[in-house]
Amino acid sequence: MVNQRKKDGQQMDQPYLVAVAGSTSRTVLCAQSLLQDKRFELGWLMTSQPKIRGKQKVPTPTPLHQFAEKQQLTSILVNNKIDDSIKNQITAQPKPDFLLIVDFGYLVPKWLLKYTRIYPLNIHPSDLPRWRGSSPAQFAILYGEKNSAISLMVPNEKLDQGDLITKLPFEVLPTWNQGDYYDFAFALIQNKLPDLLDLLAQGQLSPIPQPDQSPTMTARQLNRADGFVNWQVLSQIINGQRVKCAELGPEQMSSLLVTARAAHSSCAAMLEHACRALYPWPGLWTKIPTPHAELRMKILSCHLDQDVPLQLVLDDVQIEGKNPARWAECKNIVVQK
Repeated sequence: MVNQRKKDGQQMDQPYLVAVAGSTSRTVLCAQSLLQDKRFELGWLMTSQPKIRGKQKVPTPTPLHQFAEKQQLTSILVNNKIDDSIKNQITAQPKPDFLLIVDFGYLVPKWLLKYTRIYPLNIHPSDLPRWRGSSPAQFAILYGEKNSAISLMVPNEKLDQGDLITKLPFEVLPTWNQGDYYDFAFALIQNKLPDLLDLLAQGQLSPIPQPDQSPTMTARQLNRADGFVNWQVLSQIINGQRVKCAELGPEQMSSLLVTARAAHSSCAAMLEHACRALYPWPGLWTKIPTPHAELRMKILSCHLDQDVPLQLVLDDVQIEGKNPARWAECKNIVVQK
């Protein structure tokens, strides 16, 4: 049923107008949930300009851009930042009741946060104030969180520190990688999003300030080096030897992994979590010595030995230039030093 609400002093029957800023398939999930509800109407969608991808160097639009074209909605495309040109495009469109920001990746200026009739909104997949930043699932899994949440908040100019509207809690399963975490979290809020926005618009939900300080570090954007562990160190852990990660230097293990060690009972347990947290990007990886060259190897999956708690068992790996394979089938190419 379409909501009755006052606009410019008059009672009107019309859906809430929602603009969406984002890029990924997760943004599309949230946009679809509103599109399918008669209480809401999608206005303009703001996303990145198409990026050059693949060997063919073909400009590829974001999933949200593709969704906008399919639904014949207005797309506002951002290159480096929301500048005056973008502002002119936005203000030429009907003013939205809500601006929903999901996986956007650009700084949203103060004027735009104040532009909506009701609220700007942001969905952040962590139990805020825990794991503020761009990689909450990766850090939650890496640090062994057993429970988390997906948060709906009113964004401000600080990093994920806006007033909280609600948090939807869930259990972090011990088999999850980052994709599993994100898929579950966004599916959870996708189903509830229309009702949450409706309650917010009617004043039945009120934003509550977050604590200024987070109990966790910032879940920063990750890079390839974050998944590195030296083969000599990894081979010791594979053999069930105790390794003191805190004493290792950057040539032996990334600082991200060394820091995460304190959250686990052993280096082996930390690496098992890291393998899932960092899959598929940036991945847990090493360089193995072979008869011809030192080759990069990704650890795609692994597990802890139930009988030897300090021992990490490699399951699936991918050696540079080769297809994924079972470690047991290719470990004989390693030169023993």
